[in-house]
Amino acid sequence: MFTLVPPPPPPPPPPPSGKLIVQVRVTGEGDVRSDPAGIDCGQTCDATFATGVSARLVATARAGSTFDGWSGDCSGTDDCVLPGAGDASHMVHVSAKFVAVPPPPPPPPPDECAGLMPSSLPAPVTAVLTYQRFDAGGRPVSNEVRLDRTTRMAGVDLDGNALLASFAAGKWQGRWLARDATPLTWWFDLPAPSALDPLVEGGLAVRSDSNYVGVVPDGEARQTGLPDWLDSRASTKFASIRQGKAYASWASGSTCGPGSIEIVVPSTRKSCGCLSVPDFSPSGSIGVDGSVIVPQPAPQNGKCAYSLYPQLLR
Repeated sequence: MFTLVPPPPPPPPPPPSGKLIVQVRVTGEGDVRSDPAGIDCGQTCDATFATGVSARLVATARAGSTFDGWSGDCSGTDDCVLPGAGDASHMVHVSAKFVAVPPPPPPPPPDECAGLMPSSLPAPVTAVLTYQRFDAGGRPVSNEVRLDRTTRMAGVDLDGNALLASFAAGKWQGRWLARDATPLTWWFDLPAPSALDPLVEGGLAVRSDSNYVGVVPDGEARQTGLPDWLDSRASTKFASIRQGKAYASWASGSTCGPGSIEIVVPSTRKSCGCLSVPDFSPSGSIGVDGSVIVPQPAPQNGKCAYSLYPQLLR
């Protein structure tokens, strides 16, 4: 008796033996590396990966460049994923392109109006008008006083008191402030002044247009008539000289005529005579130190010129 023996089973199929062969080409400034390691292109651009092993290619741009994308067996700009090979080896060709980053656009041309126009209009600030006295060196010598109206003119008497002149509501008014800026009066009516000149006798002589019309006594809210010596010379100009002992009088209406200065003693109204000064005219002046100042015609270079007689009438 015979027993049939079954044939042996067929041998198992051989394991896959295909490999993934990758070739990378790079153009531009950049590198391609693989995961797992094998490709590092710039330097190593070909690699073979074991059966079933997939490869991921990562593109990295160098400074000044940017990755523009894949071509060949990959596309786009994301990482390139290559599946592993099975029974048969599989070769892929991948190109990575890097391009230079374009330079930034040139700056716009400068704006000639930049910073000249305010960006917005702020709320207005109410201006405050004040009065304060300063010495020749710019140092304050009085308190600062807030004024309730605009001052158009001011005169200072020989005691240092100031008469402020203001034009409001169609009329001129004045107000006295002491040397330390303490108010001495409230506003009172004045004739329209063109000058307020100090008198040795006290107060200020008020010139209106071309004539003196009255005197405002020191610290008083009233006007009196002109002193006798000035009443007969109301259309002249004057200045105190010789440390207050006399006045110099000149300009139209002077008894000495043009080009001369009359010396007058105020207490007796006596005229001490006429001082002839070359080129002296109504536009001339006499300083507080007694210097005689004579304006001259402008020279060819257009600058003003003066003849000066220092402290002649001090």
